[in-house]
Amino acid sequence: MLFGLSNYTYFQRLKILKLDIFELRRLRSDLTLLYKIIFGRAGIQRKNLISMQNRQLRQLRSHNYQIKPLHKFNAVRSDRNLFCRTTSIWNNLPTDTNFTSTKSFIESISSSHLVKYCKLNFS
Repeated sequence: MLFGLSNYTYFQRLKILKLDIFELRRLRSDLTLLYKIIFGRAGIQRKNLISMQNRQLRQLRSHNYQIKPLHKFNAVRSDRNLFCRTTSIWNNLPTDTNFTSTKSFIESISSSHLVKYCKLNFS
C-alpha cells in the first residue's frame, strides 16, 4: 500500500499509478526472460531446456522462433515453471513481434494481445 491510496480499489490504484495488473506485468517479464534465454542474453544454456521447432512444421502465420520444452513437467507444479507458463503464449505471439533486440521485443508485445491470457477480470 502506498500512502494516500488506501481508500482506493486495486483497479483505481493501478489507474492512478499508470500500471498494468500484476498478472500482465508478470507475463511480460516471463516472456522477456524467455526471449533472453532463446537469444543467449540470460547466461542460461537453452539447449538443455527448450528446442527451436523445425520451420517446416510450424504454422504458416506464425513467427520464426517457435519453441518446445525438452522436459515434461508435473502438472501440479507446472504453473511454477517458466516454460510451462509461457511456451504456448510465446508460440502464439503475433507475426509482427519485433525480435531484433530486447528493448524492441518488450515494446512490441502489446498488452492488448497478452490480456487474453490473464485470469483477472478487467471490468
